[in-house]
Amino acid sequence: MTRQPYVWEVQIRREILEDELAQLREIPYAILRDAIGAVRSKAVTGRDGRAYTVTVSAVSSGDDRIRVEVCVEGSWLRRDRVSAGFVVAADGAVLE
Repeated sequence: MTRQPYVWEVQIRREILEDELAQLREIPYAILRDAIGAVRSKAVTGRDGRAYTVTVSAVSSGDDRIRVEVCVEGSWLRRDRVSAGFVVAADGAVLE
């Protein structure tokens, strides 16, 4: 039986997720278009001193829109994760 994560554990992952989403929303459409199909991961240290893995992927939705997905998970035994994303239109508008 696994335990539910503490509220502060979820909050830290959400903070990392929101920071990453804010940075990605600033990237131009042309650069995101070039990243379609690629999956990139990086290690981030949360304010609790623990390491987290942030994974970012971009996929085409077929109509010149790009869906950007971000996933944050802990790197210790329990791999709880949170994820979110957004859509970018060809004119650069960010759609939620």
